[in-house]
Amino acid sequence: MASPTVIFYVPVHELAHFREAKHGKKFGEIVERALLDYRRKSSGWMRMGLGWIYEYRELGGM
Repeated sequence: MASPTVIFYVPVHELAHFREAKHGKKFGEIVERALLDYRRKSSGWMRMGLGWIYEYRELGGM
């Protein structure tokens, strides 16, 4: 199962796209207003990329 950081980040990330379509500085500021300190907390799993999603699928998820 995903960590609480990921569980909170993903919906906020998607909702932020209503305000800013691109993943630029403005987008990051919108997300950070909703999730204080998200950059530091998410740096580990974000560096892993999307590989964990595909591994989860292979194990029968999604």
